[in-house]
Amino acid sequence: MSHNVLPKERLIFALFSALLAVVIFDLGIKRIDVFLFDGVLSVDLIAYAFAVFAIAGMVNAINIIDGFNGLASGVSLMILISVAVVASKVGNEFVLTTSLIMVASILGFFVWNFPFGKIFLGDGGAYLIGFVIAVLVIHLVKNSDQVSPWYAFTVLSYPVIETLFSAYRKKVVRSASPFEPDRVHFHMLVYKRLTDRLFRGVGDLYRNSLTSVIIWVFALPPILIATVFYQSTPILMVTSVAFIVVYIAFYTALVRFKLGRLVRAVMGG
Repeated sequence: MSHNVLPKERLIFALFSALLAVVIFDLGIKRIDVFLFDGVLSVDLIAYAFAVFAIAGMVNAINIIDGFNGLASGVSLMILISVAVVASKVGNEFVLTTSLIMVASILGFFVWNFPFGKIFLGDGGAYLIGFVIAVLVIHLVKNSDQVSPWYAFTVLSYPVIETLFSAYRKKVVRSASPFEPDRVHFHMLVYKRLTDRLFRGVGDLYRNSLTSVIIWVFALPPILIATVFYQSTPILMVTSVAFIVVYIAFYTALVRFKLGRLVRAVMGG
């Protein structure tokens, strides 16, 4: 027996599960290293509410990017490996152990999902991964002064920016509900307007998986920088802003077919 759960109902459950995690692990976000905002976040109620929405947002973020074989699981693996490395450096055994367990679990799924798509995460799998990642990252930052709060945003740059931009596109640009599905997510545009042109003679299954590889490469730089410079707020801030600019530029080029024309020129078409 199955039941379709409406997007708003899913959000309510995500918020409730996030609230439980915040209460159980005491996960208030009390600093982001921005003076005015840190003053606001010093109020416990606001700090805990911010954490609840951050966790719920990440739950949806992994689900949003789960569009091609290996995409969500591959990005999640990169993030969790980074979290494990930083946790080992600062001595957070809970985050280290849990992130390594998640890496092993996702790898077991990954070999069946990529590249042939034998099994899929589904909403439940994507939500679970997003939930655990959010809790681990917040726990890591909260319990170690060595880790800049901007580590969290930088290591999660791709799924977070994709989610925020998707909500902006639907609500502001299209005057539609942010819960309404559409077919112009970043990964869909990469597939339709870049992968199809680069790998025109390749079968649909392989083009599907190659789209994930392209986006892994795109998402990897901020994750690597976050892992190396997890203590440096200025470097992480610059990296985050730079990735936002690159994301918007790349998305705009895909929408306007500029990347498609560039690919044809390079390939002599």
